Amino acid sequence: MIAIYSLTFFFVVLFENLLTTDSFSKRLYYQSFTFFEYLFFTGVFWFAIKNVNIRKVIIIISIAFSIFQIVYFFTGKFKRIDSLPIGIETILILIYIFYFFYEQIKEPKGKHLSENYCFWFAIGILIYLSGSFFINILANVMEKHEIIKYWYLTYIADIIKNIFIAIGLFVMARHTPNPEKIKKSLPYLDMN
Repeated sequence: MIAIYSLTFFFVVLFENLLTTDSFSKRLYYQSFTFFEYLFFTGVFWFAIKNVNIRKVIIIISIAFSIFQIVYFFTGKFKRIDSLPIGIETILILIYIFYFFYEQIKEPKGKHLSENYCFWFAIGILIYLSGSFFINILANVMEKHEIIKYWYLTYIADIIKNIFIAIGLFVMARHTPNPEKIKKSLPYLDMN
């Protein structure tokens, strides 16, 4: 899942200048970015949340959000970025994060919460989405010089997200058992 996210966003950002030559391409680029970001973040929490009913609700909401994005693509007003879908995406992902934290606190496990890689992903995504929420929402109504003045704040939130995701990957690698080590550690007890 992480590899798919990384490759998708790498190529989307790499070819941004080629993809955004006209208004239609720019609109397609931004909406695709929002869609893939939503899918990745939702996928992380869909796998992390244990409640089957909530997972079904997440699927239904994701289908509804996808339909909304298609309708918005053809009917919505576009000035700089797709502010409305970004706002809805942010609110939905924040709800998933808060439910994930609720579920983790409600059912304490034997290990500390910081030993769960998804905790670090959730913190990073929470900071990223919260830190860039208002700038993304207001991007279409602010003047260009104001956006340039404050847009760097989204980069700071993005860097913090990447740091927390890297910590999460480190925790995941550290706490994931290696099947080869398990096989080597089992004693050979054949009595024949």
